[in-house]
Amino acid sequence: MDENHDDKRGDERGIRCNRREVLAGALALPMLPCGFRAPGFLQEPAPAARSKNLVVIELAGGNDAINTVVPHSDPEYARARPTLAIRRGLHPIDERVSLHPALARLSALHAANEAATLLGVGYPDPDRSHFRSMDIWQSGRTDVEDPRLGVFGLAADVLHRRGATLPAIALGISKRPLGLAGRSFVAPALTTLVEHRLELGDVVPELEHARERALDDRTEPDVGDDALDRLIKKTARQAYGSARTLRQLAAKRPGGGTAATFEAACALAADVLTSSIGVRIVWLRLSGFDTHAGQARVHGPLLAELDRGIGTLRDMLDRGGAWQTTRVVVFSEFGRRVAENRSRGTDHGAAGHVFLIGRGLRSGVHGDVPSLVDLERGDLRHAFDFRRLYAELLESWLDVPPLDAGVRAPASRFLT
Repeated sequence: MDENHDDKRGDERGIRCNRREVLAGALALPMLPCGFRAPGFLQEPAPAARSKNLVVIELAGGNDAINTVVPHSDPEYARARPTLAIRRGLHPIDERVSLHPALARLSALHAANEAATLLGVGYPDPDRSHFRSMDIWQSGRTDVEDPRLGVFGLAADVLHRRGATLPAIALGISKRPLGLAGRSFVAPALTTLVEHRLELGDVVPELEHARERALDDRTEPDVGDDALDRLIKKTARQAYGSARTLRQLAAKRPGGGTAATFEAACALAADVLTSSIGVRIVWLRLSGFDTHAGQARVHGPLLAELDRGIGTLRDMLDRGGAWQTTRVVVFSEFGRRVAENRSRGTDHGAAGHVFLIGRGLRSGVHGDVPSLVDLERGDLRHAFDFRRLYAELLESWLDVPPLDAGVRAPASRFLT
């Protein structure tokens, strides 16, 4: 299926609700897979003075895991990829695998014990459609054809009920990803911090007055308001307040808060997480990984862009005092075929690798290097279910309890 077509279908997806549905959603308890059990990557508790944050980086298009984390010691690698095999400039991260030459900063984070590489990550009976596989990764469900709720959107619902005004946000993306779709809290998707969805734009004076009145701390609810009216007014007030804070934040950045590049979006993410807005989850996307032809020309520059963004995010969060309390997870909807095709590219695959980045986590390379011979329809076999990592991020890091959404993840622990 064409990637652009998949994106279009995804952009058309939304959650519509009336006033009564807003109240029902606000009172509903979202649930995720009861089989989710944390594998123990996030071993060091964060200081109580700061809330713990999560940055999700989506590599859209199906990143080639084999040329990202290169099995340099396997002779089958060069045989399967006569033109695409990388032989020089690799960054070894253990005796078995190396990182792509463009991932120098990520290599340094491994050396500093601030990064972990999880090998062979995926799910049973993999789907090789961009749209379907991304739905599975973002919803955590394989049993629903058209999911409407995302793993981290449901987590944002919980954080919102606990008092976080703006618990989740997508940056550098025009449409909210499924992964941030919840039942009650509506996460904004912002391409910039100036022209964003929380902003009303050019409004008539009456609406501007209503906005200022909503933000006035002296304004009391109308005596006749019922519980739903008060809820809606509170939500509007929170949205306006967040918009005002974002405008102030944007004014401090060169270019007025633009997120035109991935690195700029990472810088905005750091600004947001070190501000007083209270954001706990940030979703970022780097697109272009559907490398069916001429992969060598585009894959390296894409990984270099990822590397720069991660470095910027890490350094800014460190300067702002929030790196200790932040975890970054980098994933793609699937890996790519082991053998290169006739167009010197790679086709849709199955299992891939995931990066987990932060200070105090269990660093290093985890799992067995996937076989390049024992394949699943020409693809790497998965050995680790991604939903077990989600469980760790939710339970141990964001302190969101296990939520049952109908998915049964493996019960065993990956790291003990």
